[in-house]
Amino acid sequence: MTGRNERGRFTSGNPYAGMGWRGLVQKRFDGDVTAARAWLAAVGRHSYARQAIEGTRFEYRLQTIWRHPGAPEQFAATWRQSLAFTLADVEEVQP
Repeated sequence: MTGRNERGRFTSGNPYAGMGWRGLVQKRFDGDVTAARAWLAAVGRHSYARQAIEGTRFEYRLQTIWRHPGAPEQFAATWRQSLAFTLADVEEVQP
């Protein structure tokens, strides 16, 4: 038993999968699990879109809609900056 499935990915019961995730979060995201999950979701969306529309006339959307999130450190910095606002920055909507 190698702890991997038929595609070579770690299975959920493999102890190295959890260690790899914790290492990624600590090393690349400074312990921010939410940013790490958001980055992984963005990578997944980009990869799925690339598989689905690569070679079609909609391929330009990979660069506009489903772009790759970039390096984890860069994504984490952008992620934190997008959350840095106060209620004074947000104007109340009047009915």
